[in-house]
Amino acid sequence: MNQTLHFLEPVGDDEQFARRCRTGPRGRNGGEEATLFCYFYLWLWTAGPGAWSLDSLLWPGGSDRRARRTEGAGLAAWEPYTRSLLRIIVGFLFTLHGCRKLFDVLAPVAGRRNAPALAIDALPSLTGLIDLTGGVLLIAGLFVRQTAVVMAAEALLAYALIAQPRTLWPIRNGGNEALLYVLICAYLAVAGAGAWRVRLSSFVQMKSIYLADDKA
Repeated sequence: MNQTLHFLEPVGDDEQFARRCRTGPRGRNGGEEATLFCYFYLWLWTAGPGAWSLDSLLWPGGSDRRARRTEGAGLAAWEPYTRSLLRIIVGFLFTLHGCRKLFDVLAPVAGRRNAPALAIDALPSLTGLIDLTGGVLLIAGLFVRQTAVVMAAEALLAYALIAQPRTLWPIRNGGNEALLYVLICAYLAVAGAGAWRVRLSSFVQMKSIYLADDKA
């Protein structure tokens, strides 16, 4: 009964916050990783296994036929919506990293003892501007393909330069989230924003109508 739970350790706000957050706090919570996995699996549930899967090997052409049958009626019809939800969550998490780097806020409050710092947080503070701007664009659904390329490149650099040199396995080197960001952002760069997004064409059309009314 007197044993202490050593796998959890509070991490408070203090003058050492910036150094601890970027160069290696003793603990970090796993909420971000769990959130990413949650929405990633939700999207995967609607998107299906894809071309490189055991399904496609066991039943050649079966996945395509099922996708065509369910298009507009089954799970496949929900993929643009779950993709948008995943994009918004990823964008929100990027804005949190940006605020942490730029303003030294949102310190971890608990974490596993000796867990490495997140690779993305170990990047220079200037990348916080990229995180904050890119996160807002992803949330809004503006310039998603271009933004996703930049964010994927940043996450890949974080893993290659920060996490991988620590040790080989992502689960030990603090690179799990970075790899998930690379994967998700690479997909968004190819597939686009999804169903929920801001359309610049709508604003252009509204402006054209407004100008036409003024001339009339």
